[in-house]
Amino acid sequence: MLYSWEVTKKEFIIPLSGDNQCRVVFLNEKGLVLGFTVQQEALIEEEWQPILRYDTTHGFIHRDVIHPDGTLQKQLLHFPRYNEALSAAIADVKLKHRFYRGRYEQWLRKHQQ
Repeated sequence: MLYSWEVTKKEFIIPLSGDNQCRVVFLNEKGLVLGFTVQQEALIEEEWQPILRYDTTHGFIHRDVIHPDGTLQKQLLHFPRYNEALSAAIADVKLKHRFYRGRYEQWLRKHQQ
């Protein structure tokens, strides 16, 4: 007998302090994460702005530090499995979201000058 496991897409938002949130999207099959995006977003000037993103979009785990002008600093990350990387990404955003927002706002002020 052949078993067919269904791939499910899960998406949710974790509210953080102030006007910050963590958007999580991942594909899962039988407890195995097949790909993910974890993105910190900040409400700035009445719009949600992405300021940090962990993802597997290009077939590898990486973090994009997003600048106000849209440029990205891509940082390759090494984890044995996507499951561990997903958990680590969520934990990092929860722990350091104030720092990441402060840095983004500092860059934004410099960019506006």
